Amino acid sequence: MRNCADELQHGRYAQVFFPEGKFIGQDEYEARLRQADISVPEFEQEVKSEILFDKLRNLVTASAAVTDAEVRKEFERRNSKVSSTTPSLAKMICSKAFIPPMPS
Repeated sequence: MRNCADELQHGRYAQVFFPEGKFIGQDEYEARLRQADISVPEFEQEVKSEILFDKLRNLVTASAAVTDAEVRKEFERRNSKVSSTTPSLAKMICSKAFIPPMPS
């Protein structure tokens, strides 16, 4: 993951420093940052960090996406197990030893 000047130019600050796609000029750029009480290197490092963070967040959330079908399949896998130690009702009914309860 790396940053490039193109990403800086088209990111969230593009309208401030690149209105209509044209750079406002180095002097105006520096003046606006001075007015915001931040140096050019600090600002550019901050923007680069934001871009890296956004890329990392997108990478993590994209890999964590699960479809409805995947959720259903996993739910069924986890919840449809039958214990082998518990005899099934069908097996008990078919057994000759099964005596149904008498109605009262």
